[in-house]
Amino acid sequence: MDIRTNDMIIGTSAYADADTALLKEAGIGWVRQNFPFPFEDKTGGDISEAYEKAKASAAMWRDKGFRVMGVTPLYGIGKQEPDDAGHMCMVWHEHYPAYMDLLGSTTFVQNYRELCRFLAQDLHGLVEMWQISNELDITLFAGPLNLRQASDLILESARGLKMGDPGLIVGTNTGGSEKAYYLYGYLHADPDGPLDYCGVDQYYGTWQPGGPERWDARIAELYAICGGVKVLVNEWGYSSAGGLLTEEERETQPYVCQHKKWYHALSLIHI
Repeated sequence: MDIRTNDMIIGTSAYADADTALLKEAGIGWVRQNFPFPFEDKTGGDISEAYEKAKASAAMWRDKGFRVMGVTPLYGIGKQEPDDAGHMCMVWHEHYPAYMDLLGSTTFVQNYRELCRFLAQDLHGLVEMWQISNELDITLFAGPLNLRQASDLILESARGLKMGDPGLIVGTNTGGSEKAYYLYGYLHADPDGPLDYCGVDQYYGTWQPGGPERWDARIAELYAICGGVKVLVNEWGYSSAGGLLTEEERETQPYVCQHKKWYHALSLIHI
């Protein structure tokens, strides 16, 4: 099957011991696999143990009859932490090796493009599709990168992946914030650009208001503004656990993954 023309890709991020029969019964044919930085001490150097484990995990899913979508290495994570006055604010914690150079620098971009080329070559035939990093429209994952830097890094990453394996399906995802519209316009302005899909994450009913009925209009909107490129919903869902933030808690703009409370809740779920 040519995934460039396939109209529907259904996948999940699954635990290693997930019930594969149940996944297949639900129509799930893909598994998303995160990959860490593959090199220990320099670009093109010794391969890290963490990368070998991720590669083995991808092979395990393939052997169980699933196709694999890879996620290129993340640069770090933002966490809500108290400042000297006790106010909660976002603090960036970088997770990339020192040899990559400073995030956003020309050297970092070059190293990351080469890293992506290696991933594509080394995982040829195992990983057929890629998500470049994760939600770079929000500070939580972009850290110090501005929108232009994030967009340029995505494009160079895509070029690196295609250099390593021209047959790959390559794209990225956004957190669906208002800033994401900059990425949509910048990344898909060139119809001959290296990205094959427009990806979006939304959690209607918890992070965002509404419910699943909002997806039709959202997908149609992205398809139109990105020039008819295929739209991939990289993350979606509704949590069955967690509380609801109070109005007072909302004013502090808390990060729900730390507070275990949501901004929204569905009052009625239609089955």
